[in-house]
Amino acid sequence: MTERETLPPILIEISNLLESYLGKKFPTRTRTLPLKQRNRGINSILTWNIYPENPREAKEIFNSIQNILNQKLEDYEDGELLQYEISKGRILDSGSEAFIISRGFSWDLYIYQPEIFVYFRLLLERGLEMDTAEWISVDIDLIKQSAWFID
Repeated sequence: MTERETLPPILIEISNLLESYLGKKFPTRTRTLPLKQRNRGINSILTWNIYPENPREAKEIFNSIQNILNQKLEDYEDGELLQYEISKGRILDSGSEAFIISRGFSWDLYIYQPEIFVYFRLLLERGLEMDTAEWISVDIDLIKQSAWFID
């Protein structure tokens, strides 16, 4: 059994859709890092970083990924979904500003059966210099023993 096969079906479907979209958009995958999945105990993360060659493509790719995530998550029926839109922000690393968030979305998905919490984050980012090209990061955290489900 592969690592991806241990994920809930909704995450397998989303990761397959994103991999398919990115594979078509970047056939050689030179401008995007393929899916990384890491597991620690029962919890997992999935992450992608996408670096468009043409800076104008960043917003188009961001919007396409946002549409994929929205469609799948809003159609999910066995759970509760919270969605947030980010208009701007920053990423601090050890207390120092490292990156600027130009735009973003996050979703909290509480899957009822099995009782799992999933946090999705889609960010359009750039470096601290104003002329730095934007890139997209997609991060998914899967928490299998969330305290939200304790009675």
